[in-house]
Amino acid sequence: MSMSDNVVPVPHRESETQPFAWAGWILQVPGDWRPLDIGGEWKHGKVVLGDSDQALLRVRWERSRAGGIDGERWRRIRLKKLGGQPACASEPDPMPQGFIHTGLLLNPAENVADAEWVWAGYTPEAEMVVEVSLNGAAPAELKTIATRQVLPSLRAISPGTPIPWAIFDTSFRSPPGFVLTDRRLHLGDAALLLEGPRGDRVMLRQVYPAQLALARCDMLKWLRVRPFTSNRRRRPVSPPAKWELDLGPERATGLIEEGRTRLPAPLGGWRSRHYATAVVHATGIDRLLIAEIEVRTGKPRPMVQQALRDMNWTHGTGTTQRLEA
Repeated sequence: MSMSDNVVPVPHRESETQPFAWAGWILQVPGDWRPLDIGGEWKHGKVVLGDSDQALLRVRWERSRAGGIDGERWRRIRLKKLGGQPACASEPDPMPQGFIHTGLLLNPAENVADAEWVWAGYTPEAEMVVEVSLNGAAPAELKTIATRQVLPSLRAISPGTPIPWAIFDTSFRSPPGFVLTDRRLHLGDAALLLEGPRGDRVMLRQVYPAQLALARCDMLKWLRVRPFTSNRRRRPVSPPAKWELDLGPERATGLIEEGRTRLPAPLGGWRSRHYATAVVHATGIDRLLIAEIEVRTGKPRPMVQQALRDMNWTHGTGTTQRLEA
């Protein structure tokens, strides 16, 4: 699933950084960089980051299968396959925090998007290998920023903690143990679908600007229209209720609906689930925040509340920094 044609434009902010977080890893990148391509899934995939002129960085990741990964063996085999020159002692070897068995390779022989260097590392906490390559055709200033500041900012997120997602001006946090199964990333409408080990589901969505969205459809419509298909039928226990949620700087208003989902007949009540879905209007940033949780056991309402509060964690958190070559 490529999002090359659905990139959300962002202001040109060369001197600032912003987090880009995806599939359990996070980078601080210049404010005018954006994803040019996203491919793969939770277990393995790639992201290409760049500005309005060209691709600059490619990030590849792979998580361990049963039995785990021998990080040192993987690094040695991968860098040998790429060819090129290991960075000498005088060259800086960026060491992102939490990674071991790292290696920096200059001028790889294998065509890695005409890379000038390839860095590879393994993080035992997340049981994941990550490979980052720099476009050799990038301007010298951007090469320096990528090498000295962007790459060292790489962090992996422990799978036992909430997972951050940040696609520039839109950000979410998903509960521990849930992995990405689908996504819809469009201008003004970003949504993620995640699934837990027992088939529990989490849907996170933001629609903006909210005033324009509400001019097209009312709040009830946004509550009930879902961006991802499901073969389960929803049976509300009561009509949607008006709802208020404390988001910290403001108290947002909206609607919430609770009930059960069931498979079509004849399975009916077999493995029915509890669900809660809610939409609120965050007037301070003029966005509709939408979350839906389906669980086999437990109460989904507190999870919905937390999911909505965790949205837009990049706003006002002090992550903006100066970047200098």
